[in-house]
Amino acid sequence: MRRDFICRQLEDVRSSNEPIVLHEKDLDLSGLDLSGLNLSGSTFTRVNLKGANLNGAILKGVVFRGVELEGADLQGACLVDVNFEGSDLSKANLKGAELRYSRIFMSSFVGTNLTSADLSGCKMAYSDFSHALMDDANLSDADINLIVNDDDQMDKNDFTCASMYGAIITSPEVKAFLIKEGAEL
Repeated sequence: MRRDFICRQLEDVRSSNEPIVLHEKDLDLSGLDLSGLNLSGSTFTRVNLKGANLNGAILKGVVFRGVELEGADLQGACLVDVNFEGSDLSKANLKGAELRYSRIFMSSFVGTNLTSADLSGCKMAYSDFSHALMDDANLSDADINLIVNDDDQMDKNDFTCASMYGAIITSPEVKAFLIKEGAEL
């Protein structure tokens, strides 16, 4: 019932090109088409957005708490100053997404496509990036602390051409791996 109401509201907004701020909690919005919408300032708590289409969406300052975004398409989305807390973005597509100055805490990015994503200035802690694709990702000035990453699987990450100037890396294992792979620290 709430999902239907939101779908109608989003269709009205899509046709008018107006931004919409949502504050949703405990809701199943899986597979929903939110592509190109401006949802800046919205808050999602324990919302299921698995497989949702957020391609090219504007999500500045959005808060995702305990949100399921597994397999979601966020390619080219603007996620500047976003807060991911305890969220699952496993196998999501964030290719070319702009995540500058975002906070990523206790979240899963396992198998996520972050190719050419801009993660500059991000604060990342206690998160899992195992098997993530990070070719040409920009991690300059990122604060990377205690990234959870299975040492046996670390070679599955692709840090080719990743810019990490000024990044703070507290894990000696991650630092050694990045140096070995030729990342610019």
